[in-house]
Order: sequence, then structure tokens, then C-alpha cells
Amino acid sequence: MTTAVESFDDRALSLLNKGHSLDDFSKVLTEFRRAELAMAPTFVAFAPWTTLQSYGDFLAKIRHFGLEYAVAPIQYAIRLLFPEGSLLLDLPDLKRLVEPFDPRSLTYPWNHEDPEVDRLHKEILSVVSHGHDHDRLAVFDRVWKVAEQFDVVSGDPVHRNDVPSLATIPYMNEPWYC
Repeated sequence: MTTAVESFDDRALSLLNKGHSLDDFSKVLTEFRRAELAMAPTFVAFAPWTTLQSYGDFLAKIRHFGLEYAVAPIQYAIRLLFPEGSLLLDLPDLKRLVEPFDPRSLTYPWNHEDPEVDRLHKEILSVVSHGHDHDRLAVFDRVWKVAEQFDVVSGDPVHRNDVPSLATIPYMNEPWYC
């Protein structure tokens, strides 16, 4: 089942008004595995509240939960969009980050207040946009290496041995879905 988890960060989940927490996700994932069901979570990895450290925590939780094969590579680079009418635009901290509405993209473009987060996003996007023909585990490892260069993770990503095979995980051939 594809499900919009969006984040493992409870503050981000609250800002997005998702109605669930990291603990809720953990419990649901445990139940899915107990029932031998596959989950394909989607995320918004880059948002105005993303920090270098929170991105490293995101990758660490992907690894902790053994989701390396379940997460489509593009999910490591999804950037929050602000379409016209987005209630998130009412958040005071966001008003100073967004630019005027762009009718071509139908969004309000934004830059992160920390240019290093935007630089990390560009690096990760480059990895995943060239990784759709690679094994998901190999793409995760490449994403991890980029994050390591930004000092937000360290060491080789140790993968769980109980991760289901890709044959049991639903996925689409189109690498740019979310």
C-alpha cells in the first residue's frame, strides 16, 4: 500500500496537519509486517522546516525501519510545493521564505533559510534523478554518501537483514511519482 507518511518528524507532521505521529507510523508498520503486507511510504523530504540534521535523522529512520527497498528513490528529494490557496502559506515563518506566485509552475517558489539545505537538496535530486535504473538499495547508499558529505550521517549504512524482497513491495516503473 502506498501511503503519504510525509515525515518522521512529529513537528513537521503537526505543521502538515497529518493527524499521525512517528509512534503511530511505527505501530502501523509493525502491524503491516505482522500481516505480511508491504508498505510503500511517500515523504516530503525537503520543507522550510527541514534542517541538515533532520534530513540525516530521516535517512537514519529509513534504515532503522528497514524501508530502503520500500521507498522510491525520488522520495529522498521531494520538495514541498506551495500551490495557490495552500493553508501553509498562513504560517508566519513561511511568509518571508516564499516568492511571488509563479503561474508557470502554479506554485509559490521558496528558498530555504539555510542555503546548505538547498545545496543538499540539489545534490540528492541529482543522485535520485540518475538512479532510477539502479537497485533501490544502491540509490539509498548513494544518497547516504551525499548526506555523509554534509556531516549529517556517518559510517556505512548497515541494512537490516529482515527486509522483504523487492518482488513483494509494490512499485511503479515511473520514478517521478509521489
